[in-house]
Amino acid sequence: MPDVLAIETQDIVWLGGGFQGAGTGSPTRRNLAAFRASDGALLNWNPDADYTVWALAKSTDGSAVLSAGLCCANTGVANSENASFNQFNRGNN
Repeated sequence: MPDVLAIETQDIVWLGGGFQGAGTGSPTRRNLAAFRASDGALLNWNPDADYTVWALAKSTDGSAVLSAGLCCANTGVANSENASFNQFNRGNN
């Protein structure tokens, strides 16, 4: 299993995996992070997944990014090992 998975949608690169930080000098990003593809800027989106993300996928219509793994109590909301995120508001669906 790779340490980090990546998916690009529009101008966003979404990362998932087993990590405790993303970006230089940035706030902690655990296991999920998003960067702007055009300039590499770390986005404010921070779902704070509590364990390793093993899979990332785009929804068929491209409006959401899905994560799965041993995670995903994200943003304080317990989920059953999966979560979806709207790429436009970067929030938990």
